[in-house]
Amino acid sequence: MPSSVSSLRYLLLDYAAAAVCGGGGALAALVTPRGWGMFPAMLLGMALGMAVFALVLNFAAPVLGGFTLMFPGMFAGMWGGMIGGMASAMGHSPLHAVLGGLLLGLLLQFVFHLYDRRLRGVGRCD
Repeated sequence: MPSSVSSLRYLLLDYAAAAVCGGGGALAALVTPRGWGMFPAMLLGMALGMAVFALVLNFAAPVLGGFTLMFPGMFAGMWGGMIGGMASAMGHSPLHAVLGGLLLGLLLQFVFHLYDRRLRGVGRCD
């Protein structure tokens, strides 16, 4: 199998793992009671998002490597959970929170991918 196909597969799996972390963290909207205040709902969502990230890390790290999953997955799970918890406290639909978490995970993976390319100097024309 060519190296470019293999690297594309790993790249897509990185994006999928970050999206699962963000969307899974936003599932905190299903668990957080609607009567809670914003701050406790955010803390519960953050804890649940980090738990989702830990599960994804345990299953995906042997394939993708822990380092490439650590930063985007941690931020996506934590921020997705915070968004889900706050959305539930405000009375919004859990579907919107999960979609927001998925998009957040994809955006964070893209930002960290660009940062990684910048650090490695990939694509430079010096």
